[in-house]
Amino acid sequence: MDMTPPTINTGADGGSDVGIVELNASPVTPKRAGTKRTATKARTSKRTKPATARPPATASATRGPGLHRLVARSELGRTGVVSVETPVGRLAVGISNGRPFAVSDTCRHLFASLGEGRVLRDGCLQCPWHRSRYDVTTGRMVRGPQGLLFLSVREIVRAYTNLLFPLKTYPVVDRGGVLHLDTGS
Repeated sequence: MDMTPPTINTGADGGSDVGIVELNASPVTPKRAGTKRTATKARTSKRTKPATARPPATASATRGPGLHRLVARSELGRTGVVSVETPVGRLAVGISNGRPFAVSDTCRHLFASLGEGRVLRDGCLQCPWHRSRYDVTTGRMVRGPQGLLFLSVREIVRAYTNLLFPLKTYPVVDRGGVLHLDTGS
């Protein structure tokens, strides 16, 4: 048994702060913001999932083996693309020339989220930051970053990206107006 007596600390200003140390107690550390709940609270509390727009998981004609629900066509909005978290990572999912697509969500230029971009009339996915354009069927950059700052390097960025880092494309099926990632392919 540890017999540690109370400690008295005298500050530099002559005042004193008294602190009592409990016997056989573990040191107390202040809780930092953002840390997990204590073990007691975690066991007794109920964790609920945030509400989502997704329907409950049921066997239906709109779902099949190897399909993961992404988004309904009606949820795409004016931009024609959204960013969705999937089993294979974050993807930019949308409709291009009437066909569903899913590609890597990260622009190869300066790593913007392509799900925050938009699908253009020609079917290309445009980055929201510097307007680089991607062919969603191949993942290749068809136009490099725009703006005077990038005038001298845009073709180099496009060539380098297409050679080493094209967007990864994923198979998507449309079942009753809902886009699904085909994980069985």
